[in-house]
Amino acid sequence: MRLPQTHGPATRRDAGQGHQLGEYVTYKAQRAGVPVVVVDPAYTSQTCPRCGHVDKRNRPCRDWFACMVCGLAGPADHVAAVNVRQRANTAWAFVSTPNAAVSPTCRRGQSRAASQQLKRTAPVPGS
Repeated sequence: MRLPQTHGPATRRDAGQGHQLGEYVTYKAQRAGVPVVVVDPAYTSQTCPRCGHVDKRNRPCRDWFACMVCGLAGPADHVAAVNVRQRANTAWAFVSTPNAAVSPTCRRGQSRAASQQLKRTAPVPGS
């Protein structure tokens, strides 16, 4: 039985391929005029998308997720994908409305609260 390589040139080459793929996707998206939102994948497979609890014990085994707090359970890859989507939607809100968090603008005759409500309920592309 051959064990996976944990160091050396093959590992460095494989690690670089993920970066190369990201650059290629970004290049193609920009060329097509499609915006790209980069999301930090850290802890996406340990974070509960329902309650936000982060714990490595939320992963009782490699392929399964079970939240220690609220009990949400499912395939770990699916849970991580949901978390990535939520992070992308949050990041997209800041990209598409750059000054929303700093100084919300009100339409003439509209209260600030009504303006905020409109921004919270605006559809997010891709959701």
